[in-house]
Amino acid sequence: MDRPEKDKALDELAAFMENKFGENLIALYEFGEGACVDWEGDGLKILAVLKTIGARELRVLAEDRRKWEKNGLPAPLMLTKETLLCSTDVFPMEFLEMKEANRFIYGQEDVLSGLDVPLSNLRLQLETQATGKLIHLRQSYLDAAGDKKRLAHLIAVSIEPFTEVMRNALRLLGRPAPVDKEEIIRSFCAESGIDPVPFNQALELRREMGRSSGGRAGLDMDGLEELFSGYLAEIGRMAEKIDKNFSPV
Repeated sequence: MDRPEKDKALDELAAFMENKFGENLIALYEFGEGACVDWEGDGLKILAVLKTIGARELRVLAEDRRKWEKNGLPAPLMLTKETLLCSTDVFPMEFLEMKEANRFIYGQEDVLSGLDVPLSNLRLQLETQATGKLIHLRQSYLDAAGDKKRLAHLIAVSIEPFTEVMRNALRLLGRPAPVDKEEIIRSFCAESGIDPVPFNQALELRREMGRSSGGRAGLDMDGLEELFSGYLAEIGRMAEKIDKNFSPV
């Protein structure tokens, strides 16, 4: 889906939600990577801010979900304004992403523009995310080992959450938080002294599998195992660095 197609689909979604929710719809956003750079597929995220959200609102949106899926849109993340304003201390990573990388599509009020996201809890969330995802990666390898397609998929899908951890770690240090994944990897690895090569290889694998019709990886099994070994080692170092060396400015 190119930018004009995406914009058309988002405009149709906005018209649908305005019609269904009326004054209850405060704002509709595109946020994340897809709002800032050329869209790669999973970079597209949508946020709908409503005054109230109950079973009726969820049911209305669910009834038309196949239409949005057909148009290449994910289901919107639905939040009330109250939840948005009261949860920034609990989910600083997610709300910083929304605030700093968004495009206002429709609404009565741009609530993200004035959102205050304190950094006081960010380091703890980063440590939790890095360590938790490292454990998950290790466990997932037990199922993927020996299967080229599954191992390639495991590496490819894991790189995005780890680059989000890197991006927010840069924020914690008071450094610029770029959206482009290659720039995130370069900047974070320069700051932390870890090897960027396995992360760049994982990112290239993700893009390679996205370009191929069958989601195939060019590396053979030995190459994938070598990549995973280096990737896992540097992620372990990343988690350790965040735990011991990263503090808010």
